[in-house]
Amino acid sequence: MNYVVESSAFKEASFQMILSGVNACVELVCYGIYVSLFILAIHILARRKAAGNKLLVLYTCTMAIFGTAQLGLCLVQTAQIVRFVVVLVEEDTATLDVTNPNLLRLEATAVSVALAQQLVFAGNNLLSDSLFLYRCFVIWGSRWRPVVLPGVLMISTFGVGCVVNVTNSNSAFFVHRAPFILAAITNLTLVTLTCGRIWWIRRDALLVGADNRLRNRYNAAIAMILESGVLYAMFATALAITAPTGSDYTFVLQGIAMQLINIAPTMIIVRVGLGHNVQDIVPLRGQLSNLHMLNMRGEDGDPSSAKMAV
Repeated sequence: MNYVVESSAFKEASFQMILSGVNACVELVCYGIYVSLFILAIHILARRKAAGNKLLVLYTCTMAIFGTAQLGLCLVQTAQIVRFVVVLVEEDTATLDVTNPNLLRLEATAVSVALAQQLVFAGNNLLSDSLFLYRCFVIWGSRWRPVVLPGVLMISTFGVGCVVNVTNSNSAFFVHRAPFILAAITNLTLVTLTCGRIWWIRRDALLVGADNRLRNRYNAAIAMILESGVLYAMFATALAITAPTGSDYTFVLQGIAMQLINIAPTMIIVRVGLGHNVQDIVPLRGQLSNLHMLNMRGEDGDPSSAKMAV
């Protein structure tokens, strides 16, 4: 059986199919990495007896639901685009006929799936950021003032992301910079506040003669937070640069970012767990309390209340 398809129409449709396939493959690989980390994290949390453990399990499982939903939507979108190309060929469409009902239906479905994918991505990002916000809140001794700014940025990122995707008729193919810029700023703000607080407590501990083992714990905590936070901020910045230009790299970057927001916090839980105890990262409350009493600095906000909230 012979089919006649105008070359430019087929080239455009097949190119979109290839890009969608690359995005799906990249996201599948990242999802595989995430699932491995998720299983390890659940195993670690199930064995660990610590305050806030149930909350971390809830967060971890909810992130897994979001991550799986994103992958499912990605595969559905890819299937729709493949089907679009098949219909384009089988119906002997000489041109990319915008009035063809089958093509219109498939295109509308693909756009709707892409919109749902972006909204789930925004919700997943909000959940991931809220976990980082909670960790920052605990490290700052459960004080609200330091987390007000990142909290506002976090909600703004979610709101702007939803509005941009819902109101933009071309949201399946074009993404504004604003949500990604806000996401990068939010992440960097949380990283700065969290690492800055740990560094300050480390400084006070060293002033009263803390040993190298204690210093290494603080350094490890700062390194883990920087690794996960800066990595995601880099991808968000790259998306902010490439997405509006319609660059082919956007599909790859977005496929990675959609799972990276789950990989980063889960990786911290796993790394802390593989150290056998959360105390390997930040000392016990009593240790910090004793150091603070020896220091006799009278600092506002006892650093003894700080502990790692993975």
